[in-house]
Amino acid sequence: MKNFRPRISVSWSRGRIDRAKREIKAELDTVYAASGASGRLRRSLERVAEMEEDSSVKGQLHRYVYIMSALVHYDVKQFGLAQARKLATLAEAILQTQGIQPSSVLAFTYGELHFALSQIYRGVGEHRIAAWEQAISHYLAHRDPVGGEAFQALGAGVHALRLGHAGAALTSFAEAESLGVPSGLSFRLRIERIRALRFSGQIEKAATVAEETLGVSGLSEVERREIEWDRICCRAQLTGDLAPMVRAVRKKGSHHHYGYVLEASFWIRVVSSREWLGEIRKLDSLDRDRSLQPDKRGGFFKCALALEHCYDSAIPMLSRLQRVGRVLPRFSGMVTVDKELLAWGAVARWLARNRSFELATIALNEYRALSLKLTDGGREDCLGLLADMMARDWFREQPAAKVIEFRRAG
Repeated sequence: MKNFRPRISVSWSRGRIDRAKREIKAELDTVYAASGASGRLRRSLERVAEMEEDSSVKGQLHRYVYIMSALVHYDVKQFGLAQARKLATLAEAILQTQGIQPSSVLAFTYGELHFALSQIYRGVGEHRIAAWEQAISHYLAHRDPVGGEAFQALGAGVHALRLGHAGAALTSFAEAESLGVPSGLSFRLRIERIRALRFSGQIEKAATVAEETLGVSGLSEVERREIEWDRICCRAQLTGDLAPMVRAVRKKGSHHHYGYVLEASFWIRVVSSREWLGEIRKLDSLDRDRSLQPDKRGGFFKCALALEHCYDSAIPMLSRLQRVGRVLPRFSGMVTVDKELLAWGAVARWLARNRSFELATIALNEYRALSLKLTDGGREDCLGLLADMMARDWFREQPAAKVIEFRRAG
């Protein structure tokens, strides 16, 4: 006799779910106005706990919506990744007990759940899992994907680019454009396409698209500044000249903002010339400059701090090496792939300058591997700034390099 699973009557409907979302949003918006984002998240978590014993259809629906609110507004400072996973498991259990299956007309609920998880994983630097969760979201909610098909294509491209698949990212961006992204996302699509072109080695084309984008009407000041920055980066990649970048991040410069100043400090440490090293401001100096709106979040800042200590000759070399070693795992978690490239390049350059060639080889190989991945094997030096080190005997004579040269000769 075959196993028999009784069919559970489904009391939820799209309209009922939407009404519950509106009611709870109104409540949480009031909390947000009074207590900010942390208060809103705290209230969602409190409601989830309070409703544990409410087994009514309405109670379970509202508990599910509060869980989704907590996941959408996730803040690692208030609860950890393990708790987020538990909440997601609880939300899925609620869907199951309410008779909602991934193949039903309410399958979009599973899509929303996995999309929220995707955003959480991206925020904590788990980029592979983030991409996987978005793909699951799209698969489960293929009839009604979160944000629509164009939004999903854009998201898939963003994930692909972060993982080093620039060619796949460009394909996804082209799909998003053909499907017609909402006007609010058109700039995001443009900037992501420019970066995918730049990292894939199509720098001149990236610069052209950036120039075209600057001619688009309606760009905000922030958007225009971001495009200008990518155009500056294109020039740095093509020429190795950081003078425009250095001018831009100085006080009263067009890009005198914390994120740009921090990123420029990595470019300065990657290039072979030492002429701009004196332009790097100390991080405590940046923190005191309130006009920069300092932001210490993320691995990029911690890596910058470690590199700052590396250039402090008063600190014993072993301590500096150990400090760098502790931040290496953060590289793969950085929010964008160019930051990972810059981090490996800056570490490799510092190690080579200190004649730590064995360690420099490790860092440079990581940079080269990511460059080759981004360019589909076309370029070992994605940023065009480390060719001089790759030509050195201490790097070219490593066994892996000899194999590559042998294959080229053949």
